[in-house]
Amino acid sequence: MNILHLTDLHYSEKGKDPSKIINAIIAKIKEENISIDFVFFTGDIVNIGSDNAGYSEAINLLFGPLQSELKIDPENIIICPGNHDIDRSKISKSLKSYFNTEIKDNASLNKFYRAKDNDFQNSLLPLYPYKNFANVFYKGKGENELYDMYSLHYRQFHNKKVAVVGLYTSWLSALFGDEDKGNLLIPTEILLEISNKIKDCDVKIVLMHHPVYFLKEYNSYEVENIIHSNFNMLFSGHIHKISSLSRHSGTNGIFEHVAMASLTSEGSQGCSIVCVDNIVDNNINVRELVYSEEINKCNIGEAINYTIPCGNEKLENLSFRKKLHDKTEIEIDNANKLLLIENDEEEHSFLSLYNHSVIKTEAESNLESKHSPIISLEELINSSSNYYILGKDKCGKTTLLKRIQIDILMNFNRNGKVPFYIDARDYENKIDDKFSIIDLVKDYYGINRAKATSIVKSDGFILLVDNYTPSTGFALYLNDFLQENDKLRFIACSEEYLYRKMEASPFGDIVFDKLYFHNLRRQEIVQYTEKRLHSSSQTEQVRRKIIEICKQLELPLNYWTISLLLLIHHKSSESYAKNLFSILDVCVDEIFNKKQILLSRSKISYEQLKKVCAGLAKKMFENHSTSVYSVSFDEMHKYLDEMIEENDRLSITSNEIFTYLIRCGIIKEKSDDRRYVFRLNGFFEYFLAYQMTKDAAFKESIIRNDEMFIAFKNQIEIYSGFKRDDYDFLSIVYNKVADKINPIWGQYSSNLDDELLDKIKTKKEIEGFCKQLSVERSLSAIEQAKFEDQFEEPTFDSEVHIIPKVNVEQLNFEIVERYLSILARTYRSSDEISGKAQEKKEIFHYILNGYCKLGFYLVDEFKKSTENELSSTKNADIDFQELPEVKLLNFISNFTPLICQVALYDGIGHFSLERIIKREIDVILASETIEEYKLFMLCFLLLDIDLEANKQYILTVMQHIKINVLKYAIVIKLNYYLAFNAGNNKETQKMLSQNIQQARINLDSTTSLSDIHKQIHARKRENLINQKNS
Repeated sequence: MNILHLTDLHYSEKGKDPSKIINAIIAKIKEENISIDFVFFTGDIVNIGSDNAGYSEAINLLFGPLQSELKIDPENIIICPGNHDIDRSKISKSLKSYFNTEIKDNASLNKFYRAKDNDFQNSLLPLYPYKNFANVFYKGKGENELYDMYSLHYRQFHNKKVAVVGLYTSWLSALFGDEDKGNLLIPTEILLEISNKIKDCDVKIVLMHHPVYFLKEYNSYEVENIIHSNFNMLFSGHIHKISSLSRHSGTNGIFEHVAMASLTSEGSQGCSIVCVDNIVDNNINVRELVYSEEINKCNIGEAINYTIPCGNEKLENLSFRKKLHDKTEIEIDNANKLLLIENDEEEHSFLSLYNHSVIKTEAESNLESKHSPIISLEELINSSSNYYILGKDKCGKTTLLKRIQIDILMNFNRNGKVPFYIDARDYENKIDDKFSIIDLVKDYYGINRAKATSIVKSDGFILLVDNYTPSTGFALYLNDFLQENDKLRFIACSEEYLYRKMEASPFGDIVFDKLYFHNLRRQEIVQYTEKRLHSSSQTEQVRRKIIEICKQLELPLNYWTISLLLLIHHKSSESYAKNLFSILDVCVDEIFNKKQILLSRSKISYEQLKKVCAGLAKKMFENHSTSVYSVSFDEMHKYLDEMIEENDRLSITSNEIFTYLIRCGIIKEKSDDRRYVFRLNGFFEYFLAYQMTKDAAFKESIIRNDEMFIAFKNQIEIYSGFKRDDYDFLSIVYNKVADKINPIWGQYSSNLDDELLDKIKTKKEIEGFCKQLSVERSLSAIEQAKFEDQFEEPTFDSEVHIIPKVNVEQLNFEIVERYLSILARTYRSSDEISGKAQEKKEIFHYILNGYCKLGFYLVDEFKKSTENELSSTKNADIDFQELPEVKLLNFISNFTPLICQVALYDGIGHFSLERIIKREIDVILASETIEEYKLFMLCFLLLDIDLEANKQYILTVMQHIKINVLKYAIVIKLNYYLAFNAGNNKETQKMLSQNIQQARINLDSTTSLSDIHKQIHARKRENLINQKNS
């Protein structure tokens, strides 16, 4: 039986004419004197499916010459539809959400198929144009049965009954577009239905456009298992590879052929001829025809021979596949336990939430690493290289190895690879003469030792080593093992330390590539957040809050941190709208809650645990700065014993507390010097703040010491979160800050508008910039993230580090801004103080005036610095104002109101202040002379807090603000809102666009609305031209 396998014609009237390729294929087959018995075409007959897509023209163009020139029986030309053959305009978009939320497993999928309800009928609509064509195509051509989602074709060949099945894998392609890989579905009941119909046939063949791995993971195994158990051959297309791919024997027990994009792909084009020499013994050879455009001919490759296992051998292969499938289910379940999710988040799983880490060939500390490419999951899995991957604590090393393990298990039939995961820590003290990884593989897969040995010694074995530590007993054993089994691949993950970056070769003579985990970028955070909050309207707000929290607390930007913060959001979204303390407090409680089971009979309460950690933090801070606040094992137990001795209500040993703190992740061991430290700098700050609530003397020592006061910015904010009703503390902070920075503020007029006009001289350049500035549309979350990542990829030092000592004797902008920020954040957190209305109002006014004046101080500091640098150039022949440095200073000064407004929001922005802010705005508007600078600051503070709820204040600022530099700032802020804050809200987008146009008109009297419309249309026209040219 000679089979001509073609695929992916993509016919269209205006497309490339494939006649030359078809004629070249015919000529080569004639030249080789090959008699073709069957033609299988595996989808994408046309380029765009529709009722008038030209299926008949395509078939006549392709099969007309084949039939006439090669004398092929028309009955033996069998086709199936591809993703281009469906009519995408007929799909109901609501079905995508339905399939994502309601169809979670094969049972629910089969139920949907059986119901045959309106949703099912609607899902079939995109297939109608193809099905209408197929009815005509097969009419009078043998025994055919055409159903909703497949077709059956019964043929005779050499007295054998052949069943060819056309499976419609493109059924759901319209829902997912280019993202169909891993999203498609085929109800398994269809395959069982088909298997029953064709059970009496001698040869059973499946045609499908997409390879099996394009199905959803839960669906692909069952579909594959039924096909491999009940069919002899499988043909598919779609992947548009340069060469075809055949799979057979040792892993499959079936012949599978994936064709190249035969007639339309860029580069090589052609087809394959599959010759089944003996239909009983399944001896097969494949020859590939490749078209050369230069000579307008096809070249034919050497025949590649295959023998498909059958009988007992096939049963053995199916049995081993079953073992791997069982392990896949177990490992997915184990991996699900790695997730930090609540019980009611059942729709999430390890596989659905997995987002690849940022892994590169250069360490993050290397300045060139920013521009080096990210190593993809596919590259890690499919490469032939060995990898040694270094990453910091909790960066995702175990998650990565588990994902690789599961992927290889799930795709065993595609790649024939067998993975084995081993945690090196579990075997540190178990290495002896009897220890053997081969025995571990034998026991894990439930096979005999001979089978395990053959697997380990093959190039299909991939060893995944977690928590690898060089120079240990396990490491020495592993080196010998790798030398003895040099065909296998390994991927080892280890903690990143300086000396490990520098070490030459921990694996002896074995060649490997060293890779490094990096902090996540905003892009990865967006992708992961959208997976977790796919139905939440707060996705962008939460994403920004995550960045803000990690930046302020210097938390590591990895999936563990992000998952923890998203878990807090899920459990109590109110915490995300509160202060820094609220989030960190829930974060710490969550860690203790998760691990509470580790404590025997709950011998210690949460509050007692926090107090112990706070006391430990104080000891580390006061006595161990030289070792970066880390302690030895003995010192740790000494401190814990002292605290237990001081509290006779603690019925727990120091070792129990120590073990718990290590296991729950609050404390960690530093592998480089075997000392113990808080896992994250944010935890260290949290517990120092908690100690301030329990230890008045410690708190007083921080407040009195100017250096410590400035350095404890986060701790003071967290303390005020613990003590939200502590007016005395707020008052102390206010008086201290005022005492320090009032001499600076005394330089400036109490009339802020006059001072603004005096300090900032608007320039034509900024006016021109604002007139031209016009955002065309809102950016998607991923576009925003990529845009921001281009300017700054977020990187924070999350390790505990020395609290810096700041020289506060000589005030500068940074110190003044830090003083003001401490006061602002303390005020923001102190939201439970009853009474004291006048005092709180005074503090609010001080903060508002302070941030207004901060801009004046910034201009003066910048000016002073510039003058000092240029002092040597001053002479009678140089106009100082014309120097480029001074021009740059004058230009930048126009942005100081924006800078200060953003800083004000960063300091006190919170929904609990909305009533206070609105009251202050009313006071300003009711006065005879409107204070425009304050009005600008307050209105945009409200808009930053909640744009949608406070959008009427855009009109307020545009009606009442006349100062040019503030009008420029309005244009910039509104454009920012449109690009980054409007989201998918069409009404908000329209409102912002209209206000931007009006704000630009307000810049001067010479700009008209028609001018702006002309500029917008001109730019859109230019963009269209550029797109066409590209």
